Amino acid sequence: MVAVAGIFAALGAQLSTGSMIIGGLAGFMVFTFGGVIKFKETHDAFTKGVHMMAMIGFIMIAAAGFAAVMKQTGGVETLVEALSTSIGDNKALAALLMLIVGLLVTMGIGSSFSTIPIIATIYVPLACGIWLLTNGDDRTSWYCCGTW
Repeated sequence: MVAVAGIFAALGAQLSTGSMIIGGLAGFMVFTFGGVIKFKETHDAFTKGVHMMAMIGFIMIAAAGFAAVMKQTGGVETLVEALSTSIGDNKALAALLMLIVGLLVTMGIGSSFSTIPIIATIYVPLACGIWLLTNGDDRTSWYCCGTW
């Protein structure tokens, strides 16, 4: 019950002030006054939260950098060409391979949230390549080809 009140307090404070920091502080205060976090443990809980956010931010920056390097070196296009021609029109195999690649990237980085920049760099062109290969050029292919 306190968690629901904390969510609504954080969302309400954030929407009314336009500040994510104020929203987070409101949710933290509801947890503290609701007894979820003891007052003596607030400093540790706050510090651990900041450390976790910093780690996630660092991993996201590193993953975005890796994805940018993959794009600029042309590795993504080579991978998409090789996989889309070898998979053919077997969409089940394509989905399975995409899941396996996602699993390996997630296990390598250690954070499922931080794999989004890397996986999106690979998945979107690969899915478009497989889709165009199996469906040809019809009304929605402009999105995958990038031509408006």
